[in-house]
Amino acid sequence: MSVWRIATDEGPLPGDLDEGAPSIRDQFSNFIDKVVKWIPGDIAAIYAAGIVGFSGQANGGVPSTAWWILSAAAALVITFFLSLKHAGGPRGSAVRALLAAAAFFIWSATIPSSGWATFDWFADNARIVPWFAGVIGLMFTAFAEWATEAIPNP
Repeated sequence: MSVWRIATDEGPLPGDLDEGAPSIRDQFSNFIDKVVKWIPGDIAAIYAAGIVGFSGQANGGVPSTAWWILSAAAALVITFFLSLKHAGGPRGSAVRALLAAAAFFIWSATIPSSGWATFDWFADNARIVPWFAGVIGLMFTAFAEWATEAIPNP
């Protein structure tokens, strides 16, 4: 989805507050929505385009650690400032911003020629590591949702 959604999400999804037990379909829909929320797609898309743009290669590029860190910083800063109004103040904004940067680092491992490729262990296992990153990203969703719900609202 986007860091915009991470920053501006203000509460439960439809069906979360129903008096009766939510249906399997509602539970699955809410799960998918939460997973998609924690994929910072806007920053990841700009990052992937930058990999190709900076290297001039359409089939991927040369890994750039600086571009990787700059993109994570963009996720952090953008989320912090966008969420000030929605996250209950600076503390909530800081938590969401740190989670957005962490989400970017996790999901960027699924992008070919990402900054992760500068590490030998990643480059040596480039076919399997993105799959693990996807699984870690799914688990991160549960943690991130818990962390943002644990922030007290003033």
